Amino acid sequence: FYLLGSIHVSDGLTYPQELLDAYAACDTLAVESDVLALEADLSAQVEMMRCLVYTDGTTIDAHLDAQTYADAKQVLTDLGGYQTMLDHYMPIFWYLLAGNLALAQTRFSPDGGVDRYFLQMAKADGTEILEVEQYTDVYRALGALSEETQVYALQQAIRPEVLAATEEDAAALLDAWCSGDEAAIIDLLEAEPEPLTPEEEAAAEEFGRTLVTDRNAVMIRAADEALRAGKNVFYIVGIAHMLGEDGIVEGLRQLGYTVTQVSYTG
Repeated sequence: FYLLGSIHVSDGLTYPQELLDAYAACDTLAVESDVLALEADLSAQVEMMRCLVYTDGTTIDAHLDAQTYADAKQVLTDLGGYQTMLDHYMPIFWYLLAGNLALAQTRFSPDGGVDRYFLQMAKADGTEILEVEQYTDVYRALGALSEETQVYALQQAIRPEVLAATEEDAAALLDAWCSGDEAAIIDLLEAEPEPLTPEEEAAAEEFGRTLVTDRNAVMIRAADEALRAGKNVFYIVGIAHMLGEDGIVEGLRQLGYTVTQVSYTG
């Protein structure tokens, strides 16, 4: 049973043969969700997006202060992604969109994502694909975030220094991932602006719990079930879900499993 924390974007990776051999030794590939199937299913995409649309007749400018709305609209415009229809979407969607558009300006692309690479292999060679969660569930949880938390996330995403550091931060995370530097990965993933107000701390806590911690519990349970069933699994989810006190590695250890990091030096 192999655990591999995914980096969802890269500028192209060459995988060590030992890693490819580990995949080949498994009968099942486990991923968060089958993003390739999602991209081919328009109805699923529409259903997912509905989770982040206002249904009470309001638009986003009624949920943001005037300055935040103006700043966010300008950022999306500058990144080439603003359309009037976006005003019907919640701040958390604008947060996701701003991050994706900023990343699109760099040399990094989702096409180079680790999970995508192995999903493509699995579809080509007929390996069973196990979806650990459903994207609709994730988006439904994001849409249920408090308004304060959604606004906080958007405000952080459109900070000029955050946008300017998009490529540098992605490169640093990829370097840490390639070298297996767990401490550096955690530092990069958990970095927060300082200092936070009590309200911002509460928002950051809710955001982290919804986006990471609650999903970790689902992923740990799925891994445990597969292990108990005696399946040979190549288990790939985002690296943020693997590490930390609430991560999959520690969660499986708490259940009595032995988890050992494998380093490749070639």
